[in-house]
Amino acid sequence: MTIRATLRRQLPEGEAADLEQTLLALRDGVADILGDGLVGVHLTGSFVLGCGDRASDADVVVVSAEALTADRIADARAFHRSLPDLPLRWAGRLEGSWVTASALRDPVGAHGPWLYVDNGSRELVESSHDDTWNARWLLRHRAIALAGASAATLVPEIEPRAMRAEALQQADARALWVRDDPAVLVDAWAQPYAVLTAARLLWTATSGTVLGKSEAAEWLGRTEPRWRGLLEAAVDQRRRVTPADPSLADPAADFVRWVAAEARSLVAGSASSAPRPPTARGYGGRMIDATPAGTPSYVLSEGPVWDAGTGRVTWVDIEAGAVLSAPLTAEGIGAISRSDVGEQVGCALPLGDGRVLVALTRCLAILEVDGSLTRGSELLPEGHRFNDGSIDPQGRLVVGSLTLGDSVGDDVLLRLEHDGSITVLDHDLRLSNGLGWSPDGSVMYSVDTESGVVHRRSYPDGARETFIELEEGVFVDGMTVDSEGRLWCAIWGGSGVRVYDSEGLLVEGEGIAVDAPHVSSIAFAGEGLDVAVVSSASRDLSADEKAAHPSAGGLWLARPGARGLPATRWVETRLP
Repeated sequence: MTIRATLRRQLPEGEAADLEQTLLALRDGVADILGDGLVGVHLTGSFVLGCGDRASDADVVVVSAEALTADRIADARAFHRSLPDLPLRWAGRLEGSWVTASALRDPVGAHGPWLYVDNGSRELVESSHDDTWNARWLLRHRAIALAGASAATLVPEIEPRAMRAEALQQADARALWVRDDPAVLVDAWAQPYAVLTAARLLWTATSGTVLGKSEAAEWLGRTEPRWRGLLEAAVDQRRRVTPADPSLADPAADFVRWVAAEARSLVAGSASSAPRPPTARGYGGRMIDATPAGTPSYVLSEGPVWDAGTGRVTWVDIEAGAVLSAPLTAEGIGAISRSDVGEQVGCALPLGDGRVLVALTRCLAILEVDGSLTRGSELLPEGHRFNDGSIDPQGRLVVGSLTLGDSVGDDVLLRLEHDGSITVLDHDLRLSNGLGWSPDGSVMYSVDTESGVVHRRSYPDGARETFIELEEGVFVDGMTVDSEGRLWCAIWGGSGVRVYDSEGLLVEGEGIAVDAPHVSSIAFAGEGLDVAVVSSASRDLSADEKAAHPSAGGLWLARPGARGLPATRWVETRLP
Protein backbone atom coordinates (compact mmCIF):
# COMPACT_ATOMS: atom_id res chain seq x y z
CA MET A 1 0.00 0.00 0.00
CA THR A 2 1.32 3.48 -0.85
CA ILE A 3 2.09 6.05 1.81
CA ARG A 4 -0.75 8.24 0.55
CA ALA A 5 -3.31 5.45 0.72
CA THR A 6 -2.06 4.42 4.16
CA LEU A 7 -2.45 7.91 5.61
CA ARG A 8 -5.83 8.60 3.99
CA ARG A 9 -7.29 5.48 5.56
CA GLN A 10 -6.50 6.89 9.01
CA LEU A 11 -6.68 10.68 8.78
CA PRO A 12 -8.98 13.28 7.22
CA GLU A 13 -7.90 14.39 3.76
CA GLY A 14 -6.23 17.61 4.88
CA GLU A 15 -4.37 15.97 7.76
CA ALA A 16 -3.20 13.13 5.53
CA ALA A 17 -1.88 15.57 2.93
CA ASP A 18 -0.10 17.58 5.64
CA LEU A 19 1.61 14.47 7.03
CA GLU A 20 2.54 13.22 3.57
CA GLN A 21 4.20 16.56 2.75
CA THR A 22 6.02 16.46 6.10
CA LEU A 23 7.37 12.98 5.41
CA LEU A 24 8.51 13.97 1.93
CA ALA A 25 10.27 17.02 3.36
CA LEU A 26 12.00 14.74 5.86
CA ARG A 27 13.02 12.33 3.13
CA ASP A 28 14.46 15.07 0.93
CA GLY A 29 16.30 16.73 3.81
CA VAL A 30 17.83 13.45 4.94
CA ALA A 31 18.88 12.63 1.37
CA ASP A 32 20.67 15.99 1.11
CA ILE A 33 22.57 15.31 4.33
CA LEU A 34 23.53 11.66 3.74
CA GLY A 35 23.89 11.52 -0.03
CA ASP A 36 25.20 8.12 -1.11
CA GLY A 37 25.35 7.11 2.55
CA LEU A 38 21.56 6.93 2.78
CA VAL A 39 20.23 3.38 3.14
CA GLY A 40 16.59 4.20 3.85
CA VAL A 41 13.97 6.42 5.43
CA HIS A 42 11.05 4.49 6.91
CA LEU A 43 7.67 5.31 8.40
CA THR A 44 6.89 3.09 11.37
CA GLY A 45 4.75 3.22 14.52
CA SER A 46 0.99 3.72 14.71
CA PHE A 47 0.41 4.63 11.08
CA VAL A 48 1.92 1.44 9.69
CA LEU A 49 -0.14 -0.55 12.22
CA GLY A 50 -3.31 1.07 10.88
CA CYS A 51 -4.25 2.84 14.12
CA GLY A 52 -2.85 6.33 13.58
CA ASP A 53 -4.90 9.41 14.46
CA ARG A 54 -4.45 13.13 15.14
CA ALA A 55 -3.01 12.38 18.58
CA SER A 56 -0.37 9.99 17.23
CA ASP A 57 3.32 10.59 16.75
CA ALA A 58 4.63 10.24 13.22
CA ASP A 59 7.38 7.70 13.89
CA VAL A 60 10.31 7.47 11.49
CA VAL A 61 13.66 5.73 11.29
CA VAL A 62 16.57 6.99 9.16
CA VAL A 63 19.14 4.34 8.26
CA SER A 64 22.66 5.26 7.16
CA ALA A 65 25.39 3.05 5.76
CA GLU A 66 27.99 4.29 8.24
CA ALA A 67 28.13 6.18 11.51
CA LEU A 68 27.62 9.90 10.93
CA THR A 69 30.64 12.17 10.99
CA ALA A 70 30.65 15.17 13.31
CA ASP A 71 29.80 17.43 10.37
CA ARG A 72 26.83 15.30 9.34
CA ILE A 73 25.57 15.13 12.91
CA ALA A 74 25.69 18.93 13.01
CA ASP A 75 23.80 19.11 9.71
CA ALA A 76 21.18 16.63 10.97
CA ARG A 77 20.67 18.61 14.16
CA ALA A 78 20.31 21.86 12.24
CA PHE A 79 17.78 20.20 9.94
CA HIS A 80 15.61 19.00 12.83
CA ARG A 81 15.73 22.42 14.47
CA SER A 82 14.39 24.00 11.28
CA LEU A 83 11.86 21.33 10.24
CA PRO A 84 9.03 22.48 12.61
CA ASP A 85 9.18 25.93 10.97
CA LEU A 86 7.54 24.50 7.86
CA PRO A 87 3.87 25.53 7.48
CA LEU A 88 2.83 21.95 8.25
CA ARG A 89 1.20 20.74 11.47
CA TRP A 90 2.91 17.36 11.37
CA ALA A 91 6.37 18.89 10.97
CA GLY A 92 6.29 19.42 14.73
CA ARG A 93 5.07 15.89 15.53
CA LEU A 94 7.81 13.76 14.02
CA GLU A 95 9.51 11.31 16.35
CA GLY A 96 12.28 8.91 15.48
CA SER A 97 15.90 7.91 15.24
CA TRP A 98 18.94 7.91 13.00
CA VAL A 99 20.75 4.56 13.07
CA THR A 100 23.35 2.66 11.07
CA ALA A 101 22.47 -0.45 9.11
CA SER A 102 24.95 -2.47 11.17
CA ALA A 103 23.21 -1.48 14.43
CA LEU A 104 19.92 -2.89 13.10
CA ARG A 105 21.59 -6.21 12.34
CA ASP A 106 23.00 -6.54 15.86
CA PRO A 107 21.25 -7.17 19.19
CA VAL A 108 19.60 -4.44 21.21
CA GLY A 109 22.17 -2.30 23.04
CA ALA A 110 25.17 -3.52 21.05
CA HIS A 111 26.02 -0.12 19.53
CA GLY A 112 25.27 2.41 22.25
CA PRO A 113 22.68 5.19 21.94
CA TRP A 114 21.19 6.26 18.61
CA LEU A 115 20.37 9.80 17.55
CA TYR A 116 16.76 10.53 18.50
CA VAL A 117 14.25 13.37 18.21
CA ASP A 118 11.15 13.34 20.40
CA ASN A 119 7.66 14.38 19.34
CA GLY A 120 7.42 18.16 19.72
CA SER A 121 11.17 18.62 20.09
CA ARG A 122 13.67 20.28 17.77
CA GLU A 123 16.70 18.61 19.33
CA LEU A 124 18.40 15.50 17.96
CA VAL A 125 19.96 13.87 21.02
CA GLU A 126 21.63 10.60 21.96
CA SER A 127 19.05 8.12 23.23
CA SER A 128 18.25 4.41 23.34
CA HIS A 129 14.52 5.12 22.99
CA ASP A 130 14.17 3.22 19.70
CA ASP A 131 16.92 0.65 20.30
CA THR A 132 14.38 -2.04 21.12
CA TRP A 133 13.18 -5.36 19.76
CA ASN A 134 9.74 -3.79 19.33
CA ALA A 135 11.11 -1.07 17.03
CA ARG A 136 13.09 -3.64 15.05
CA TRP A 137 10.00 -5.86 14.66
CA LEU A 138 7.99 -2.93 13.32
CA LEU A 139 10.76 -2.08 10.87
CA ARG A 140 11.02 -5.63 9.59
CA HIS A 141 7.33 -6.42 9.41
CA ARG A 142 5.36 -3.22 8.93
CA ALA A 143 7.54 -0.23 7.99
CA ILE A 144 6.85 1.70 4.79
CA ALA A 145 9.92 2.85 2.87
CA LEU A 146 9.93 6.57 2.04
CA ALA A 147 13.37 6.12 0.49
CA GLY A 148 15.63 3.12 -0.06
CA ALA A 149 14.97 -0.58 0.17
CA SER A 150 12.34 -2.34 2.24
CA ALA A 151 13.29 -2.40 5.91
CA ALA A 152 12.54 -6.14 5.91
CA THR A 153 15.94 -6.59 4.26
CA LEU A 154 17.73 -4.61 6.98
CA VAL A 155 16.57 -6.33 10.17
CA PRO A 156 17.16 -10.04 10.88
CA GLU A 157 14.32 -12.23 12.07
CA ILE A 158 13.46 -11.52 15.70
CA GLU A 159 12.89 -14.29 18.21
CA PRO A 160 9.39 -14.09 19.73
CA ARG A 161 10.89 -14.87 23.14
CA ALA A 162 12.96 -11.65 22.94
CA MET A 163 9.83 -9.68 22.09
CA ARG A 164 7.94 -11.20 25.00
CA ALA A 165 10.73 -10.60 27.51
CA GLU A 166 10.97 -6.97 26.44
CA ALA A 167 7.20 -6.57 26.72
CA LEU A 168 7.39 -7.85 30.30
CA GLN A 169 10.12 -5.32 31.14
CA GLN A 170 8.07 -2.50 29.67
CA ALA A 171 4.89 -3.64 31.42
CA ASP A 172 6.76 -3.67 34.74
CA ALA A 173 8.06 -0.17 34.02
CA ARG A 174 4.52 1.08 33.32
CA ALA A 175 3.31 -0.43 36.59
CA LEU A 176 6.06 1.39 38.50
CA TRP A 177 5.21 4.60 36.64
CA VAL A 178 1.58 4.64 37.75
CA ARG A 179 2.54 3.54 41.27
CA ASP A 180 5.11 6.31 41.73
CA ASP A 181 3.14 9.04 39.97
CA PRO A 182 -0.58 8.23 40.31
CA ALA A 183 -1.56 11.78 39.36
CA VAL A 184 -0.49 11.02 35.80
CA LEU A 185 -3.69 9.02 35.35
CA VAL A 186 -5.83 12.15 35.53
CA ASP A 187 -3.90 13.67 32.63
CA ALA A 188 -5.87 13.85 29.38
CA TRP A 189 -3.03 12.37 27.33
CA ALA A 190 -1.57 9.92 29.84
CA GLN A 191 -4.78 8.20 30.97
CA PRO A 192 -5.69 6.58 27.64
CA TYR A 193 -2.01 6.17 26.74
CA ALA A 194 -1.32 4.13 29.88
CA VAL A 195 -4.31 1.85 29.32
CA LEU A 196 -3.84 1.29 25.59
CA THR A 197 -0.08 0.82 25.84
CA ALA A 198 -0.61 -1.80 28.54
CA ALA A 199 -3.05 -3.65 26.28
CA ARG A 200 -0.53 -3.56 23.45
CA LEU A 201 2.22 -4.90 25.72
CA LEU A 202 0.05 -7.79 26.87
CA TRP A 203 -0.59 -8.71 23.24
CA THR A 204 3.17 -8.79 22.64
CA ALA A 205 3.79 -10.78 25.83
CA THR A 206 1.21 -13.27 24.56
CA SER A 207 2.13 -13.51 20.88
CA GLY A 208 5.65 -12.15 20.42
CA THR A 209 4.35 -9.74 17.77
CA VAL A 210 3.12 -6.14 17.70
CA LEU A 211 -0.46 -4.93 17.35
CA GLY A 212 -1.87 -1.41 17.24
CA LYS A 213 -3.15 0.01 20.51
CA SER A 214 -6.82 0.13 19.52
CA GLU A 215 -6.76 -3.35 17.97
CA ALA A 216 -5.02 -4.72 21.08
CA ALA A 217 -7.70 -3.07 23.22
CA GLU A 218 -10.42 -4.72 21.17
CA TRP A 219 -8.71 -8.10 21.46
CA LEU A 220 -8.25 -7.79 25.22
CA GLY A 221 -11.80 -6.55 25.70
CA ARG A 222 -13.03 -9.73 24.07
CA THR A 223 -10.60 -11.95 25.96
CA GLU A 224 -11.08 -10.31 29.38
CA PRO A 225 -14.59 -8.77 29.41
CA ARG A 226 -14.14 -7.26 32.88
CA TRP A 227 -11.77 -4.67 31.37
CA ARG A 228 -13.87 -3.97 28.28
CA GLY A 229 -15.49 -0.76 29.58
CA LEU A 230 -12.14 0.75 30.57
CA LEU A 231 -10.56 -0.19 27.25
CA GLU A 232 -13.44 1.19 25.21
CA ALA A 233 -13.32 4.44 27.21
CA ALA A 234 -9.59 4.76 26.53
CA VAL A 235 -10.08 4.24 22.80
CA ASP A 236 -12.86 6.85 22.78
CA GLN A 237 -10.75 9.36 24.76
CA ARG A 238 -7.89 8.89 22.36
CA ARG A 239 -9.96 9.33 19.22
CA ARG A 240 -11.99 12.29 20.45
CA VAL A 241 -9.19 13.92 22.47
CA THR A 242 -11.46 14.34 25.49
CA PRO A 243 -10.39 15.24 29.06
CA ALA A 244 -9.37 12.45 31.41
CA ASP A 245 -12.15 10.89 33.46
CA PRO A 246 -11.10 11.09 37.16
CA SER A 247 -13.35 8.15 37.99
CA LEU A 248 -11.24 5.95 35.71
CA ALA A 249 -7.89 6.78 37.34
CA ASP A 250 -8.02 3.97 39.92
CA PRO A 251 -9.36 1.34 37.48
CA ALA A 252 -6.63 2.37 35.02
CA ALA A 253 -3.96 1.90 37.68
CA ASP A 254 -5.41 -1.50 38.60
CA PHE A 255 -5.43 -2.48 34.94
CA VAL A 256 -1.80 -1.49 34.35
CA ARG A 257 -0.72 -3.49 37.41
CA TRP A 258 -2.83 -6.45 36.30
CA VAL A 259 -1.21 -6.39 32.85
CA ALA A 260 2.26 -6.46 34.41
CA ALA A 261 1.30 -9.46 36.55
CA GLU A 262 -0.33 -11.24 33.62
CA ALA A 263 2.67 -10.57 31.37
CA ARG A 264 4.91 -12.03 34.05
CA SER A 265 2.76 -15.16 34.22
CA LEU A 266 3.02 -15.56 30.45
CA VAL A 267 6.73 -14.83 30.13
CA ALA A 268 8.23 -15.90 33.44
CA GLY A 269 5.82 -18.70 34.31
CA SER A 270 4.42 -17.41 37.60
CA ALA A 271 0.81 -18.05 38.54
CA SER A 272 -1.69 -16.19 36.38
CA SER A 273 -4.28 -13.90 37.88
CA ALA A 274 -6.46 -14.11 34.77
CA PRO A 275 -9.74 -15.98 35.16
CA ARG A 276 -9.52 -19.42 33.54
CA PRO A 277 -12.02 -22.23 33.17
CA PRO A 278 -11.81 -24.39 36.29
CA THR A 279 -10.57 -27.38 34.28
CA ALA A 280 -8.05 -25.42 32.24
CA ARG A 281 -5.03 -27.40 33.45
CA GLY A 282 -5.43 -31.09 32.69
CA TYR A 283 -8.67 -30.49 30.74
CA GLY A 284 -10.70 -32.27 33.38
CA GLY A 285 -9.36 -35.73 32.57
CA ARG A 286 -12.23 -36.65 30.27
CA MET A 287 -13.46 -36.66 26.72
CA ILE A 288 -15.74 -33.79 25.77
CA ASP A 289 -18.60 -34.39 23.32
CA ALA A 290 -18.79 -31.82 20.54
CA THR A 291 -22.19 -30.57 19.44
CA PRO A 292 -23.19 -29.65 15.87
CA ALA A 293 -22.77 -25.93 15.18
CA GLY A 294 -25.81 -25.83 12.90
CA THR A 295 -23.92 -25.38 9.64
CA PRO A 296 -24.75 -27.26 6.44
CA SER A 297 -22.97 -30.53 5.74
CA TYR A 298 -20.05 -29.79 3.41
CA VAL A 299 -18.01 -32.20 1.31
CA LEU A 300 -14.73 -31.25 2.98
CA SER A 301 -14.96 -28.45 5.51
CA GLU A 302 -11.49 -27.48 6.70
CA GLY A 303 -9.27 -24.95 8.39
CA PRO A 304 -11.42 -22.92 10.81
CA VAL A 305 -9.69 -19.66 11.78
CA TRP A 306 -10.84 -17.27 14.53
CA ASP A 307 -10.55 -13.53 13.88
CA ALA A 308 -10.78 -11.78 17.26
CA GLY A 309 -11.03 -8.37 15.62
CA THR A 310 -14.26 -9.21 13.82
CA GLY A 311 -15.61 -11.96 16.07
CA ARG A 312 -15.95 -14.30 13.08
CA VAL A 313 -14.85 -17.79 12.14
CA THR A 314 -13.59 -18.35 8.59
CA TRP A 315 -13.27 -21.80 7.02
CA VAL A 316 -13.35 -23.49 3.60
CA ASP A 317 -15.17 -26.25 1.79
CA ILE A 318 -12.12 -27.35 -0.17
CA GLU A 319 -13.58 -29.35 -3.03
CA ALA A 320 -16.51 -26.99 -3.55
CA GLY A 321 -14.12 -24.03 -3.80
CA ALA A 322 -16.02 -22.10 -1.13
CA VAL A 323 -14.71 -19.62 1.45
CA LEU A 324 -17.15 -19.35 4.35
CA SER A 325 -17.43 -16.98 7.29
CA ALA A 326 -19.82 -16.48 10.19
CA PRO A 327 -19.97 -14.79 13.59
CA LEU A 328 -19.52 -16.91 16.68
CA THR A 329 -22.29 -16.04 19.12
CA ALA A 330 -23.43 -17.37 22.48
CA GLU A 331 -25.87 -19.55 20.55
CA GLY A 332 -23.21 -20.90 18.17
CA ILE A 333 -22.38 -20.17 14.54
CA GLY A 334 -24.43 -17.28 13.12
CA ALA A 335 -25.47 -16.39 9.57
CA ILE A 336 -22.93 -17.71 7.06
CA SER A 337 -21.50 -15.70 4.19
CA ARG A 338 -20.05 -17.59 1.23
CA SER A 339 -17.67 -16.71 -1.60
CA ASP A 340 -17.06 -19.18 -4.42
CA VAL A 341 -13.57 -18.98 -5.93
CA GLY A 342 -14.12 -21.31 -8.88
CA GLU A 343 -11.52 -23.94 -7.95
CA GLN A 344 -10.35 -25.92 -4.95
CA VAL A 345 -9.19 -23.81 -2.01
CA GLY A 346 -6.90 -25.27 0.65
CA CYS A 347 -7.12 -22.58 3.31
CA ALA A 348 -8.48 -19.09 3.93
CA LEU A 349 -6.91 -16.62 6.36
CA PRO A 350 -8.83 -13.40 7.13
CA LEU A 351 -6.91 -10.11 6.90
CA GLY A 352 -9.21 -8.17 9.23
CA ASP A 353 -10.53 -5.72 6.64
CA GLY A 354 -12.94 -8.00 4.77
CA ARG A 355 -10.28 -9.47 2.51
CA VAL A 356 -9.01 -13.03 2.82
CA LEU A 357 -5.66 -14.58 1.91
CA VAL A 358 -6.44 -17.88 0.16
CA ALA A 359 -4.41 -20.80 -1.14
CA LEU A 360 -6.07 -21.86 -4.40
CA THR A 361 -5.20 -25.02 -6.29
CA ARG A 362 -1.70 -23.99 -7.40
CA CYS A 363 -1.39 -20.29 -6.54
CA LEU A 364 -1.93 -17.85 -3.71
CA ALA A 365 -4.51 -15.08 -4.00
CA ILE A 366 -6.33 -12.38 -2.10
CA LEU A 367 -10.10 -12.67 -2.09
CA GLU A 368 -11.20 -9.05 -2.26
CA VAL A 369 -14.24 -7.60 -0.53
CA ASP A 370 -16.15 -7.52 -3.83
CA GLY A 371 -15.50 -11.22 -4.43
CA SER A 372 -12.81 -10.77 -7.06
CA LEU A 373 -9.43 -12.50 -6.80
CA THR A 374 -5.99 -10.91 -6.96
CA ARG A 375 -3.87 -13.87 -7.99
CA GLY A 376 -0.19 -14.65 -7.75
CA SER A 377 1.63 -16.93 -10.15
CA GLU A 378 1.40 -20.72 -10.10
CA LEU A 379 3.79 -22.17 -7.52
CA LEU A 380 2.99 -25.88 -7.72
CA PRO A 381 3.32 -28.34 -10.62
CA GLU A 382 0.31 -29.99 -12.18
CA GLY A 383 -1.09 -32.84 -10.15
CA HIS A 384 -0.61 -31.05 -6.83
CA ARG A 385 -2.69 -28.54 -4.88
CA PHE A 386 -2.26 -26.36 -1.84
CA ASN A 387 -3.65 -27.69 1.40
CA ASP A 388 -3.46 -26.48 5.00
CA GLY A 389 -1.82 -23.13 5.76
CA SER A 390 -1.31 -20.82 8.71
CA ILE A 391 0.43 -17.57 9.70
CA ASP A 392 3.66 -17.95 11.66
CA PRO A 393 4.55 -15.82 14.73
CA GLN A 394 6.39 -13.38 12.46
CA GLY A 395 3.34 -12.78 10.26
CA ARG A 396 4.38 -14.96 7.31
CA LEU A 397 2.23 -17.49 5.47
CA VAL A 398 3.32 -21.12 5.79
CA VAL A 399 1.40 -23.49 3.50
CA GLY A 400 1.79 -27.07 2.33
CA SER A 401 0.68 -29.19 -0.61
CA LEU A 402 -0.75 -32.59 -1.41
CA THR A 403 -0.79 -34.79 -4.50
CA LEU A 404 -4.08 -35.10 -6.38
CA GLY A 405 -5.32 -38.57 -7.23
CA ASP A 406 -4.28 -41.78 -5.52
CA SER A 407 -0.51 -41.28 -5.53
CA VAL A 408 1.40 -39.55 -2.72
CA GLY A 409 4.84 -38.03 -2.35
CA ASP A 410 7.05 -35.12 -3.35
CA ASP A 411 4.87 -32.60 -1.55
CA VAL A 412 6.22 -29.39 -0.08
CA LEU A 413 5.90 -27.01 2.83
CA LEU A 414 6.54 -23.41 1.78
CA ARG A 415 6.97 -20.10 3.59
CA LEU A 416 6.18 -16.77 1.95
CA GLU A 417 8.82 -14.33 3.17
CA HIS A 418 8.25 -10.63 3.80
CA ASP A 419 10.04 -9.70 0.56
CA GLY A 420 7.75 -11.93 -1.52
CA SER A 421 10.28 -14.74 -1.96
CA ILE A 422 9.55 -18.39 -1.17
CA THR A 423 11.48 -20.55 1.28
CA VAL A 424 11.05 -24.32 0.89
CA LEU A 425 10.91 -25.77 4.40
CA ASP A 426 10.19 -29.35 3.27
CA HIS A 427 10.18 -30.99 -0.17
CA ASP A 428 9.69 -34.68 0.62
CA LEU A 429 6.28 -34.86 2.27
CA ARG A 430 3.58 -37.36 1.42
CA LEU A 431 0.67 -35.06 2.39
CA SER A 432 1.32 -31.77 4.17
CA ASN A 433 -1.40 -30.89 6.64
CA GLY A 434 -1.90 -29.11 9.99
CA LEU A 435 0.52 -26.51 11.35
CA GLY A 436 1.09 -24.92 14.75
CA TRP A 437 3.64 -23.13 16.93
CA SER A 438 4.57 -23.37 20.60
CA PRO A 439 3.28 -20.55 22.84
CA ASP A 440 6.65 -18.76 22.71
CA GLY A 441 6.94 -19.22 18.94
CA SER A 442 10.27 -21.03 19.18
CA VAL A 443 9.00 -24.41 17.94
CA MET A 444 6.96 -25.25 14.84
CA TYR A 445 4.85 -28.40 14.47
CA SER A 446 3.78 -29.75 11.07
CA VAL A 447 1.76 -32.79 10.05
CA ASP A 448 2.67 -35.25 7.28
CA THR A 449 -0.58 -37.21 7.19
CA GLU A 450 0.29 -40.11 4.90
CA SER A 451 3.62 -40.67 6.67
CA GLY A 452 1.80 -40.86 9.99
CA VAL A 453 3.99 -38.32 11.77
CA VAL A 454 3.93 -34.88 13.33
CA HIS A 455 7.24 -33.10 12.84
CA ARG A 456 8.88 -30.58 15.16
CA ARG A 457 11.63 -28.06 14.47
CA SER A 458 13.20 -25.07 16.18
CA TYR A 459 11.75 -22.04 14.49
CA PRO A 460 12.40 -20.28 12.20
CA ASP A 461 15.39 -22.22 10.83
CA GLY A 462 15.90 -25.42 12.82
CA ALA A 463 16.19 -28.95 11.44
CA ARG A 464 13.08 -31.14 11.22
CA GLU A 465 12.67 -34.11 13.55
CA THR A 466 9.92 -36.62 14.24
CA PHE A 467 7.88 -35.50 17.25
CA ILE A 468 4.86 -37.83 17.21
CA GLU A 469 4.73 -41.13 15.34
CA LEU A 470 1.14 -42.35 14.98
CA GLU A 471 0.17 -45.98 15.23
CA GLU A 472 -0.66 -47.67 11.94
CA GLY A 473 -3.98 -46.61 10.46
CA VAL A 474 -4.24 -43.37 12.50
CA PHE A 475 -4.02 -40.16 10.48
CA VAL A 476 -3.71 -36.63 11.83
CA ASP A 477 -5.29 -33.98 9.61
CA GLY A 478 -5.42 -30.44 11.04
CA MET A 479 -4.13 -29.36 14.43
CA THR A 480 -3.71 -26.43 16.80
CA VAL A 481 -1.66 -25.63 19.91
CA ASP A 482 -3.20 -24.41 23.17
CA SER A 483 -1.86 -21.90 25.68
CA GLU A 484 -0.20 -24.69 27.69
CA GLY A 485 1.73 -25.93 24.64
CA ARG A 486 -0.41 -29.01 24.05
CA LEU A 487 -1.25 -30.20 20.55
CA TRP A 488 -4.89 -30.81 19.63
CA CYS A 489 -4.89 -33.12 16.61
CA ALA A 490 -7.93 -33.83 14.42
CA ILE A 491 -8.01 -37.53 13.53
CA TRP A 492 -9.25 -38.35 10.02
CA GLY A 493 -11.27 -41.56 10.31
CA GLY A 494 -11.11 -41.39 14.10
CA SER A 495 -14.25 -39.43 15.04
CA GLY A 496 -12.47 -37.00 17.30
CA VAL A 497 -9.58 -34.84 18.43
CA ARG A 498 -6.61 -36.20 20.38
CA VAL A 499 -4.46 -34.25 22.86
CA TYR A 500 -0.67 -34.62 23.00
CA ASP A 501 1.46 -32.93 25.64
CA SER A 502 4.49 -30.74 24.93
CA GLU A 503 6.72 -33.84 25.08
CA GLY A 504 4.73 -35.57 22.35
CA LEU A 505 2.96 -38.02 24.67
CA LEU A 506 -0.71 -38.87 24.16
CA VAL A 507 -2.89 -37.59 27.02
CA GLU A 508 -5.00 -40.66 27.60
CA GLY A 509 -8.73 -40.22 28.09
CA GLU A 510 -8.79 -36.55 27.12
CA GLY A 511 -9.87 -34.86 23.93
CA ILE A 512 -13.02 -34.19 21.93
CA ALA A 513 -15.44 -36.81 20.61
CA VAL A 514 -17.20 -35.90 17.35
CA ASP A 515 -20.14 -37.77 15.82
CA ALA A 516 -18.52 -37.71 12.39
CA PRO A 517 -15.98 -40.25 11.13
CA HIS A 518 -13.70 -37.77 9.36
CA VAL A 519 -12.56 -34.89 11.58
CA SER A 520 -10.43 -32.48 9.59
CA SER A 521 -9.26 -29.58 11.77
CA ILE A 522 -9.66 -27.58 14.98
CA ALA A 523 -9.24 -23.99 16.17
CA PHE A 524 -9.88 -22.24 19.47
CA ALA A 525 -12.24 -19.29 19.18
CA GLY A 526 -14.38 -16.93 21.21
CA GLU A 527 -13.63 -14.07 23.57
CA GLY A 528 -11.67 -16.32 25.90
CA LEU A 529 -10.23 -18.52 23.13
CA ASP A 530 -11.94 -21.38 24.96
CA VAL A 531 -14.43 -22.59 22.33
CA ALA A 532 -13.12 -25.40 20.13
CA VAL A 533 -14.39 -25.12 16.55
CA VAL A 534 -13.97 -28.48 14.85
CA SER A 535 -14.44 -29.13 11.14
CA SER A 536 -15.45 -32.42 9.54
CA ALA A 537 -16.08 -33.99 6.14
CA SER A 538 -18.80 -36.02 4.47
CA ARG A 539 -16.48 -37.15 1.67
CA ASP A 540 -15.95 -40.90 1.27
CA LEU A 541 -18.94 -41.75 3.46
CA SER A 542 -21.49 -44.29 2.25
CA ALA A 543 -25.19 -43.54 2.23
CA ASP A 544 -25.60 -45.60 5.38
CA GLU A 545 -22.75 -43.74 7.10
CA LYS A 546 -24.24 -40.39 6.17
CA ALA A 547 -27.57 -41.47 7.58
CA ALA A 548 -25.87 -42.58 10.79
CA HIS A 549 -23.90 -39.32 11.08
CA PRO A 550 -26.23 -36.62 9.69
CA SER A 551 -24.00 -33.72 10.82
CA ALA A 552 -20.83 -35.10 9.23
CA GLY A 553 -19.33 -32.42 7.02
CA GLY A 554 -20.40 -29.56 9.27
CA LEU A 555 -18.70 -27.57 11.99
CA TRP A 556 -18.85 -28.68 15.62
CA LEU A 557 -18.41 -26.80 18.90
CA ALA A 558 -17.02 -27.86 22.28
CA ARG A 559 -15.65 -26.33 25.47
CA PRO A 560 -12.89 -28.73 26.50
CA GLY A 561 -11.51 -26.51 29.29
CA ALA A 562 -8.46 -25.28 27.36
CA ARG A 563 -7.54 -21.93 25.89
CA GLY A 564 -5.97 -21.35 22.52
CA LEU A 565 -3.35 -18.88 21.36
CA PRO A 566 -4.13 -15.57 19.63
CA ALA A 567 -3.86 -15.80 15.86
CA THR A 568 -1.18 -13.75 14.14
CA ARG A 569 -2.26 -11.50 11.29
CA TRP A 570 -0.48 -11.83 7.94
CA VAL A 571 2.05 -9.06 7.31
CA GLU A 572 0.94 -8.22 3.80
CA THR A 573 3.49 -8.53 1.03
CA ARG A 574 3.41 -9.04 -2.71
CA LEU A 575 2.19 -12.40 -3.89
CA PRO A 576 4.77 -14.42 -5.83
